[in-house]
Amino acid sequence: MADPIPTRPAVNTPRRYHLLKGRDLEAFEEQGLAAAFRSRQYRGCGVRLPDNFPELDRLAAARYVTVEDLNGATAAEIAEATGLNLKTCERILTALDQLLTERETMGYTRSTGPYAQRYADTLDVDLMSQASTSTSVNSAAFELGDRGVACLELNVTTATAGTLDVAIKTSKDGGVNDAWRSVASFTQVTTTGVERKSFSGLDRFIRAEATIVTGPFAFSISGEAK
Repeated sequence: MADPIPTRPAVNTPRRYHLLKGRDLEAFEEQGLAAAFRSRQYRGCGVRLPDNFPELDRLAAARYVTVEDLNGATAAEIAEATGLNLKTCERILTALDQLLTERETMGYTRSTGPYAQRYADTLDVDLMSQASTSTSVNSAAFELGDRGVACLELNVTTATAGTLDVAIKTSKDGGVNDAWRSVASFTQVTTTGVERKSFSGLDRFIRAEATIVTGPFAFSISGEAK
């Protein structure tokens, strides 16, 4: 009986193309060209693998740094590149499938322009949903990862009296050692309504701080990060 034909790794992103091309050139001792392809790989767009991803250090040593680097790889490819056993590599691919499934629930497909029908990767952000209150309140810390821009919507459904001021703050570690830093604020609120605003220059975590004078106010803050 003939040996089965080995499954070839898929090449479905520019990052993977440059990764695999650089690896092939290394095998032929074309170090200069290999370095050029590695540089192109690292300059390419990609979503970084999360800190709790299995065997992250071993993967990074083999230049699997982003979802796009791994997407399309086989267990055999990963095993050869990292020295890990096949069972561990299958666990890595299972974790990757979970990440890709989560991504399918985020983002949207562009409808117009030169990139129409292409997927836009975003992260849903739900910072706060506050019932009617007269007390100032802070949201829980929300982890953005490597996304540096948040497009948020302040939706005020009850505004009885006084003012509501909502500031967005950011921190590297959620305020543990790196104190919360101000980014920008929504327009001061005195009545019901909706304001959407983009916040850039964000670190790994963000939170909303709502300052209420008199009140009560009922409001929510949500949107997406990219």
